[in-house]
Amino acid sequence: MSAYKLPKDTPEQREIRQKAIEQATILAIQAPMGVAHKSVRVLELVEQVMRFGNVSAITDAATGAALATASIIAAEYNIRVNASQLPASKANQYTSEFDSLKKHAAELEAHIHTILHERGL
Repeated sequence: MSAYKLPKDTPEQREIRQKAIEQATILAIQAPMGVAHKSVRVLELVEQVMRFGNVSAITDAATGAALATASIIAAEYNIRVNASQLPASKANQYTSEFDSLKKHAAELEAHIHTILHERGL
């Protein structure tokens, strides 16, 4: 991040640098958070496809769910490593948001596995 290259010789420069680093870190959290949100939406759609779709496509839907889950896991790594660089008051906002997504994803995954078994796999 270019923010780390900013000068830090004076108190004013250090303050500017710290704010720039914090802003860059927040931006680095937002991209994987977007991935996590979209991946949860994929799980919601997969659940519907598996429940009401053609049984012949159920394994394709299950594969989509597995990939969405992998995306959520990867997003978590990035969110948590970047959030750890923020003050706790700001980090908690992002980790709480992610934890809520992760909980919803786990519920969807459980439903998906149940449907998978109910529909013959």
